[in-house]
Amino acid sequence: AASAALTMAAGPAVNGDRPRSRSPRAPCQELGVSSGGGSSSNGGSTGGGGSSSSKAAATVGWVTVQASLVSGARLPEVHAEPGWSVLELKRALAKASEAPASCQRLLFGACVLEDAKTLEEEKLPSVAEVTVVKVFPSPASLLSITEDDPMLVSYLLGCRADLGELGAGGETALLLAAQLGLPSVCEAILGCPDFALASSADLDDRTALHWAAERGLAEVCEALVQREDFHCADSRDFEGMTAAHLGAVHGHTAVLKALAKHSDLCVLNEYTDLGVTVLHMAAQAGHAGVCALVLGLEEFRAARRCDLEGRTALHWAAEAGHLAVCRALLQSPIFADEGMTQDGQGGTPLHYAAQGGHGVLCQELTRRAGVGEAVLRKAVTGETALHLAAAEGLEAACAELIARLLAEAPEALSTRGLDGMPALHYAAAGGHAEVCRQLLRARADAGLRDVRGRTALETARARGHPEAARALRSGRDGGKKK
Repeated sequence: AASAALTMAAGPAVNGDRPRSRSPRAPCQELGVSSGGGSSSNGGSTGGGGSSSSKAAATVGWVTVQASLVSGARLPEVHAEPGWSVLELKRALAKASEAPASCQRLLFGACVLEDAKTLEEEKLPSVAEVTVVKVFPSPASLLSITEDDPMLVSYLLGCRADLGELGAGGETALLLAAQLGLPSVCEAILGCPDFALASSADLDDRTALHWAAERGLAEVCEALVQREDFHCADSRDFEGMTAAHLGAVHGHTAVLKALAKHSDLCVLNEYTDLGVTVLHMAAQAGHAGVCALVLGLEEFRAARRCDLEGRTALHWAAEAGHLAVCRALLQSPIFADEGMTQDGQGGTPLHYAAQGGHGVLCQELTRRAGVGEAVLRKAVTGETALHLAAAEGLEAACAELIARLLAEAPEALSTRGLDGMPALHYAAAGGHAEVCRQLLRARADAGLRDVRGRTALETARARGHPEAARALRSGRDGGKKK
């Protein structure tokens, strides 16, 4: 009946109806796999061997493949388009032949069909008799699996593959499958009742959970942490990272959700030897969605944690210039007042954004309520965010910072940083003429001298920046040595 239904759908018009069109590369699941018999479109019997189905398939240009095993056992017919590859045909025959596509060899007469070629290129006629030869690898090994076909697991085990075999680096079949990103193979191995190596690690101290998290295999991660014999959900690899860290840095929200379901494991709250949390990793990588997810989880209790240098996740995001991440963090009540947090060197997130040359982010952080005081904060070098923004020539950011300073503390325009240089010297040293003009319009003192006794104008000339020197010339005689 299935064969007849397919034949009717693919056949010529009946009673004036238009024939249905088919996509040129229909997936194998939609193939017409018949049992060899069927009924014709007018309800009459077709006889044995599916001859009516074959004629209809030939009418629309399809190839009817009549496959059999070496033993002579007949397999259900497969109606394939000429544009299909031989590999697609093998996949269609896999279930009936009980052999994965990679363990089949198809013979058409005396010719071996090549996987990469199409049926048309192999010159198969409209009705083709093909022999399926099963390939039995010797020795059979689960470590050889490189494609995500779960049938390979049962097939190779049937060929006496060792479920507990280890690779040269101590890798199990599960670990290698996770490393290659083969979720169906992983689940098939985990489904074997005799498999007892779920917690094994490779030479880099990575378990299958580490690799599954990095590859984004959320279902595999969940299956692992639910196993009674898996006891290393919080284990660290050679870099000190847990599976949660790897999921975060690669932006796999589904992995973190799977791990978060098991709050008793507290895997999301682990941190590396450098004090780095999953939130740090996601923030540095620019995954705003992951940051929002983690901050919204009740199980996550390490949001305010600093690394060994005293930096929060907001510092990391600001340094990398990830505006969306900074917004996601600052919108959380947890980070409402974190914009002014200083690291071990006195740097705020605003310092990091300015030093990294992220002008738009500097503007955003400067405008944020609760972050305004950060424009006055000094690092241990004495530098404010304005010094760093001026050094980078961030015109829009400097304009925002200058406006805030004029409103709150105009005298801060003369704050000295490294070598006794105010912000005007920083702009002059970098040759940023427009920033020099901005500072002069804000009445920055052009006569201030650094520890070398140079004014901003002299600094611009010494560094070979004529345009900046021209912008500063108006204040060259107004300075007094201080």
